[in-house]
Amino acid sequence: MRRAGRLAVLVCVGLAAGASSAVAHVAGPPKASLKPDLSARTMLQEGTGQLFPTDEAAVARAAANPGPCTSAARDSMPDGAPHDHQQISQHAGFKCAVTQSEFLPLKDELKREFGREDVVLGEMDVKADIAAVAVTFPKGGVLFFDVKQPDKPKLLSVYKSGDCDAQPIDIDCGAFVDLSADGKVAYLAVQNLSSIPDPSLAAGRPGTPGVEIISLADPARPQLVQIYTPAVGFTGTHTARSHVIPPAPAAGPNGARAPGEYLFSIQNSAGVNIAKVERPGGIPQVRPVGLIGSRSVHDTFIQEDPLTGRTLLYLADGFGNDTAFVVFDVTDPASPKRLAQWDLTPECERDWYSHTIDVTTVNGRRYVTLPAELFVLDAQSDEDVAAGCGRKQADGSAPPQGNGNLPGPMWIVDATDFSKLPQQGESEANIKRKSQEALVATWENAAGRAGGNLTFSPHNQQIVGNNIYLSDYHGGVYKLDATKAFDGVRESAEQERPRELAFVVPSGEPTRPIAGLATPPIMPFFSSFPLGHPEIWDMFNYRGCTLAADMTGGFYSYEFDGDRCTAASGGPAPSQPVQSLGPLPEPRPQRPPDRLLISGKPRKVTRSGVVRTRLYCASPKPCAGLLKLRTTGKPKRGVPGNLRLGTRAFSLAPRTGRVLSVRLSRAHQRGVAKQRQTAVRAFVRVRFGGGKARRVRNIFSLTASKGLQRRLG
Repeated sequence: MRRAGRLAVLVCVGLAAGASSAVAHVAGPPKASLKPDLSARTMLQEGTGQLFPTDEAAVARAAANPGPCTSAARDSMPDGAPHDHQQISQHAGFKCAVTQSEFLPLKDELKREFGREDVVLGEMDVKADIAAVAVTFPKGGVLFFDVKQPDKPKLLSVYKSGDCDAQPIDIDCGAFVDLSADGKVAYLAVQNLSSIPDPSLAAGRPGTPGVEIISLADPARPQLVQIYTPAVGFTGTHTARSHVIPPAPAAGPNGARAPGEYLFSIQNSAGVNIAKVERPGGIPQVRPVGLIGSRSVHDTFIQEDPLTGRTLLYLADGFGNDTAFVVFDVTDPASPKRLAQWDLTPECERDWYSHTIDVTTVNGRRYVTLPAELFVLDAQSDEDVAAGCGRKQADGSAPPQGNGNLPGPMWIVDATDFSKLPQQGESEANIKRKSQEALVATWENAAGRAGGNLTFSPHNQQIVGNNIYLSDYHGGVYKLDATKAFDGVRESAEQERPRELAFVVPSGEPTRPIAGLATPPIMPFFSSFPLGHPEIWDMFNYRGCTLAADMTGGFYSYEFDGDRCTAASGGPAPSQPVQSLGPLPEPRPQRPPDRLLISGKPRKVTRSGVVRTRLYCASPKPCAGLLKLRTTGKPKRGVPGNLRLGTRAFSLAPRTGRVLSVRLSRAHQRGVAKQRQTAVRAFVRVRFGGGKARRVRNIFSLTASKGLQRRLG
């Protein structure tokens, strides 16, 4: 099994975590700036050289069984001068078999509602002729569109949430939006940690970690009715999806069942919180039911399974422990039952990051689709490199965590028989073998272009019939033909690969500025991911139109060849009487919890043998305690496992940071210098304002500086 003590990763902006930190009781990194980082580590295009390597084998696989737009898609991912990823006009010709029906720039509306044009748009959902688009950073909120005529969407209303964290970490607070089945309620997942926004923002309420329950009884006047804050998780909620479990059919399957409306929300570093949704007087209220524990889960998919008649919950498990995805029966949400798991590389700890799940059943067979989100974190461990994880970079250095030097895959897995998939507790060899046997097809972009730090990374997908619609950040939106993969007949990898039927890299003008922060965060997360024009985080095919939100631009409606946009014949009939909610009280402000953050940024031992570690007291109370540094894992080349490297006492004023220096013994200095990198755990016992001592921990990589290597000879 993978090593214990892994870093849990907070992801997504849909985005993957780049910077690391930890807080009391949690070992895990939050995320990463919207100001582009031009270092080679981010692989951001500077205009010269190839920073997004080409995988020729992926190009050959795409060319062996091309679709009508495969060749054009291959040419839509230029790398190197003179292409500029931030110039929207240079992307106008990157399209095939598509017609743009509408483009809404949104510049004026966002400036009016949020006080700035550069807020970032994120996840979206569409139900009951309403499209909801999350506003994710540096303020949170939701844009609601009328899509009765999906080729002519109209901005209907704007819901404003709180301000996102900007210090000491910048976190995308409007993380995810979901609509209830009847379109009467919206759920906004909110992530926040310190409640310290960007100083340039007009004064507003801080985002409260949890789920904001928004009534759409009148969609033109969205109203906050509850902030659901489960007492679990770290930095709040990453996604929230609602689902109605129906009563048992007359001749249905046996088994426990608890019909009703439920909310499944991912509490970062804790797992999936399950809550019951009730609507007394038409006003939604949420109460907790249970928790499925997981430190790494990133996204969920819930459906009434056509093969079993049961309600199944699928988890895309990020850097999960042998679990790229996991399946649970949640027909009785208070007693979820684990059914199966799947992972192609269980021997690797931080290679592929499983991002999103969508499932379909075709001709009696169940298929799971799962893209990996690509980014560039620190180097993968020596142990993983020795196991063949990832691919070494062009200069011979170790592959990055997140496999950003490879083209991003979307896997299609035959999950018809859960008993044939890996089960919890099986050996890595069995998990790998069964996962390979269940793999039907793999899609990678036709250019074989490496994903980089999210630039050309797959993100969200939607299955419609035999087609898969896929958002791909700077790669735009694809319509893929998966007929061969879904026909139940195994052929070659080239024949099974979904083919490009249509695609578009949106290029509407005018565009909006790329967001930045007035004061750079101490530990950048969201702002460490380079953004360009465009960046398509999410899309949704609705009534034959494909709707797409550009993170740094506007809102689009497209009609791909073979699709046909159709308007609703009338407004959706409400499932319950629409009533005025009257004046609703503002939610009571909640004091943010006491936190101590430990930077997880890789660091070097200085020439004099010193390790520097940054702490930040994210609390209104002073923080005081003791920092201890220990090595992790098994003994390697002179550095024993679980070896104490040093300690240092500290005292911090509220909301201040400090760099602590710990000097290593000469023997420890030599041990670190003998290997490429050493994994180190930082442990802290901290008291907030003299209260009860609490534990904090994080992990980081440690290497010897050139000065130390020269001094030690």
